Amino acid sequence: MSFLDKLFNKGPKPIIAESQPRDLSILKAGNRPQGPGVMAAQQDEYYVTASVELGNTTTKCVIMATNLNNSQSYLINKTVNMTRDVRAPKPGEEVFGKTVWGIELSKESVADMIKDTVLESLKKAHMDMDEDLDFVVRSTGVTAGFATTQEVGQMVKALADGCLDAGISHTKMAPAMSTAHLPKRLQKYTLLDNVMFDGAVVSVVPPKGKEVVANEMEGELVTAGIKLGAKWTEVDYRNPCVSLDFGSTLAGRIVNKDEPYASTVGNFLGLAGVISDSLAKGSKQIDQKNGAALDIFDPKLLKKADGKKHQEKAKQYAKEAHELINICKVPEGID
Repeated sequence: MSFLDKLFNKGPKPIIAESQPRDLSILKAGNRPQGPGVMAAQQDEYYVTASVELGNTTTKCVIMATNLNNSQSYLINKTVNMTRDVRAPKPGEEVFGKTVWGIELSKESVADMIKDTVLESLKKAHMDMDEDLDFVVRSTGVTAGFATTQEVGQMVKALADGCLDAGISHTKMAPAMSTAHLPKRLQKYTLLDNVMFDGAVVSVVPPKGKEVVANEMEGELVTAGIKLGAKWTEVDYRNPCVSLDFGSTLAGRIVNKDEPYASTVGNFLGLAGVISDSLAKGSKQIDQKNGAALDIFDPKLLKKADGKKHQEKAKQYAKEAHELINICKVPEGID
């Protein structure tokens, strides 16, 4: 059975972990004393993080609260803006890179975009960044198209500058290296004093050596995100495993079963969502320079696609698209 046959023929249904939206104030209210005569249940403690990303198509700030007693994570807010709306670099600002669509980026313009997105997300979540937020992680998929470590370094610094400009303390952007560096309410949940930090993230160590793919940061976060999301399913998702993320660019990892930490033995990279964006541009229904498939997406379209007629047409289009796409091992000598 071909890849497309497997894709369109009915078979085992995927197990989907859906976001669990919650209001942070409601989660915290559940920990308040219930009054005299009421037996106290185990108090839940939440670790609240903001994940900030500037991608090729969208720029996001996702705020999550993780229950430290059961590792289940709740979505507090997700704010998404279009990266194409980043302001143009001003005179005197150095352009250090571009998105896959050619949007020019300067350190200052990226910082402004990140600042606005973070503040918008915190406002929608009704959160105090000093009292409610524990940690902020920054990432980008744009570096998948960068050629030098200098360009990657400029992007990473721009992301940090944007968070600082939004008012986030630098202490919330650097990992704690010992129990003493954590707030007292979190100290009983950590094993920092029992283990040595050696670069492992969610029980996986990054690739060793000088040859590192440009989207290694994304592959690491994808693996971590799927492991956390699996907590809401019956899937025992652990090493060895494969993780895939179809953003604008492709990211993901293949990890083995080494102990105590698995090793990364393979990475996925290439184009993903931008292929859909290119197809959408071919329809002439979106802006030919900065348009994206998201501009014409409508959930109602999914219901219309259930019929046999539409499935046959989709299968035909998919076959034509796959004749233009290479899915293969990266050839030797490719930068």
